[in-house]
Amino acid sequence: MSNFHNIPIVGKVLFEFEKLPSTNTHAQHLLSTGRPEEGTVIWAHHQTEGRGQMGTRWESAAERNLTFSVILYPRFLAAAEQFYLNKALSTAIAKALQMFFPNTIHIKWPNDIYVGREKIAGILIQNTLRGGQIYASILGVGLNVNTTHFSAHIPNPTSMYLQGKPIEDLRNLLNQCLEQINHHYLKLMENMTIFDREYKLLLYKRQVKSSFILHETGQKVYGYIQNVDPQGQLQIIMEDGSNRHFSIKELSYR
Repeated sequence: MSNFHNIPIVGKVLFEFEKLPSTNTHAQHLLSTGRPEEGTVIWAHHQTEGRGQMGTRWESAAERNLTFSVILYPRFLAAAEQFYLNKALSTAIAKALQMFFPNTIHIKWPNDIYVGREKIAGILIQNTLRGGQIYASILGVGLNVNTTHFSAHIPNPTSMYLQGKPIEDLRNLLNQCLEQINHHYLKLMENMTIFDREYKLLLYKRQVKSSFILHETGQKVYGYIQNVDPQGQLQIIMEDGSNRHFSIKELSYR
């Protein structure tokens, strides 16, 4: 068992760039022109056109933050099980950051990483499906490390620097993240359901009364986050006691 968990998959191949528009886009290019080794990492010291969930833009100053992508082939997962990849990989980044912030790291559904009530990292996972299975996945990570100022339009951002943990060696921080991704990916191969509990315990605002905006109507509603279902929908107990499930396109909250 311990030997299995020590198999190195992630990071054996590393492409390092001073500047790229997007590490995920470069990973897509590698996949479209060949079959890169599983665990291949693309790291850019400056990413100029990074993207987040729902097409949002990820801002990243040169040489101040960590922006990288990992290519994986989780063909042991059916298409219907793909949210387990989100659970495993967002938990991996959360665990890497818990080394610096032991008691305040949470995962804001589906896979943003928060310190307290502020966003410190974003994760974008892009899956290619074939025949009911996941054929290939790209894990994109943007971690705010030494940023001191953010644009006014970005909601509740923070960085390791602003949280009192500036980092001089970004390469070492990258390696810490890759070690956690490797460890959690191997755990996913062995038993994906282990992440049901781990992800749930890290959920931001779980069982705390919160307000939500319904995208279709713009209505503000209140409820208590309980969990995330196997399809990746957020499960909320509403104020009226009803149990409802929402996709990422249906509501937002802070």
